Amino acid sequence: MSARLSLRQLAILQSVATVPTTLVFLPGLTLQKVGHDAVWTVFGASLLGLAWTALIAWAGRGKSPQVVLADITPRCLGRGLLLLYGITLASVIIAQWDELSAFVQAELLPATPSWAVLALALCAVMVCTRKGWLGLSRTVDIIAPLAAVAFVMMAAWTASLVQGWNLLPWLLLHPVHDLKAVWLPATFIGEGFVGMAYADFTKGTPRQITTAVVAGQVVSSGVLVVVVLLALGGLGPVYGGMVTYPWYALIKELRLDGFLTHLEFLFGPMWIMLLYLKSAIWLIAVADVGRKIWHKSPYWGWILATGLVTMAFSVSHSTDTSRLVYLRVWWGNREFPLLWILAVGGGISARWRHQKDSQHGPVPVESSSSGPA
Repeated sequence: MSARLSLRQLAILQSVATVPTTLVFLPGLTLQKVGHDAVWTVFGASLLGLAWTALIAWAGRGKSPQVVLADITPRCLGRGLLLLYGITLASVIIAQWDELSAFVQAELLPATPSWAVLALALCAVMVCTRKGWLGLSRTVDIIAPLAAVAFVMMAAWTASLVQGWNLLPWLLLHPVHDLKAVWLPATFIGEGFVGMAYADFTKGTPRQITTAVVAGQVVSSGVLVVVVLLALGGLGPVYGGMVTYPWYALIKELRLDGFLTHLEFLFGPMWIMLLYLKSAIWLIAVADVGRKIWHKSPYWGWILATGLVTMAFSVSHSTDTSRLVYLRVWWGNREFPLLWILAVGGGISARWRHQKDSQHGPVPVESSSSGPA
């Protein structure tokens, strides 16, 4: 098999990097904030998130933010910005550990401490990362189709519980409030940084890579729209806004005769498996940043250190209140804007430098590797 990823693998990896959050956490946060107006909010967030992703991919010209930041002149500036970028990427993993421990403790293993849940998760994620991007893409090629089939089955069954009048959106009586509600789900859909992290190992032109990244995000935004509409239509705006995981609550209300009577037994393992893959994607991205700054640093050492540090931070603020504060304040208002500025700003700077160099002669071709052997 080729040592470089295909465009299809790039799109699937990009989708997996976002879907777990859109399945479980974003629907609850959206319904809690806007209720009936979630119909407006979820479509607005999808469009805004896709626009952010397209801009990041366009600015990078088919290269990852890691590459364009590392090449900024003078090099000390590039390394400093790359280090800031890597630290912020690592902080995103804290939110993923929070998602995992919160869901497992609330719905599956309430007596299990956070550190035990995350220790098991870290072991599983380390297995997923042992072959780098190529090995992870092969794993995702196997798991993603199974998860897609499971999602379609659950969506089709829960659609039978939808009541049409719950989906009728109210008039935009509070447009400013609704616009603010768009922000948080849009930032999670706009995680184009991850897709561009492994664009350096993908076969294709810059235009094809940009299309593949955006295609993966289209899948993620589509999942969010479907899940929010199902939860709103089945639970209603009041009850749907009171539960932490509205679609999961709707799944638990569904009872089937015979095959898979309790549908939540299918949902839990599927979501946990997808979140393992998502965490592996982000851990490899952080490891790539470390290796670009310190060229001879051990790949596995970066992955293990990042996993242990982020897990420790997650355990230190393991209450539901602190998790929500992190998601709403730190990610939405600080970390996402910083990542976006670094990714887009670095890409535009690289574009300008490329145009300037092209006027004075050919630009040397950079070589790229495919990760650890």
